[in-house]
Amino acid sequence: MAIMYHNNRQYPKFATAVIRAVQGEGTKILLPPGSLILGDGGLTVTTAFTGTSPTITIADDANTPKKYIDAKSLATPAYLSLESDVAGTYYPAGAELTITFGGTATPGSGEAIFYFGYLIKDAENELYGRSA
Repeated sequence: MAIMYHNNRQYPKFATAVIRAVQGEGTKILLPPGSLILGDGGLTVTTAFTGTSPTITIADDANTPKKYIDAKSLATPAYLSLESDVAGTYYPAGAELTITFGGTATPGSGEAIFYFGYLIKDAENELYGRSA
């Protein structure tokens, strides 16, 4: 029986978005086909948002949306980790993540950085080891 070596290696990719409260503007993040979500990432509120109980939710566009960040407060600077069930999510056709605010966030206030790692099926940056 022949042995097949899997020698494909790729560097993790990170999707990032700087989020600010801008009136009437939504934010989306596109993921390419074959994306596999890693468990690392989160949301860092670098400057508090003002308004009435400003919160943020980030979810995918699937039939049963998977939430990456679920109704977290933006009222104070903080690090917020990804929801626990995000790691391992696979998007064969790609995906679109939508960032929405809850409560009211005063336009021009606050800033947050959202980021998470992913791999792409069959992508490669280098090969390692044997090919046969």
